Amino acid sequence: MPIEVDVAILGGGPGGYTAAVRAAQAGRSVAVIERDKLGGTCLHRGCIPSKSLLRSAEVFATIGDAAAYGVAMPKGKPLSIGRLSLPAKIISLSSSIGAYSL
Repeated sequence: MPIEVDVAILGGGPGGYTAAVRAAQAGRSVAVIERDKLGGTCLHRGCIPSKSLLRSAEVFATIGDAAAYGVAMPKGKPLSIGRLSLPAKIISLSSSIGAYSL
């Protein structure tokens, strides 16, 4: 069964979902065609999670140099990282994009 829309967008990454929102705001009927999750590779597996991981590594390295910043670390206790998590802003963005999924 064919679906007729004013605008069909291939890909639900940052450009795709932004274009869909703008077209809808302009009064157009819109379909977004995405094979995976809205937000695309950038939001879910690519640049954003990678940058979060890199920042976590930077923080870990800074903690290792805590004495240089005047912060005393407990003696004999190794530094360790628990489960890394994405910052709340990224989780919020991912959740709000997911709200548009059908």
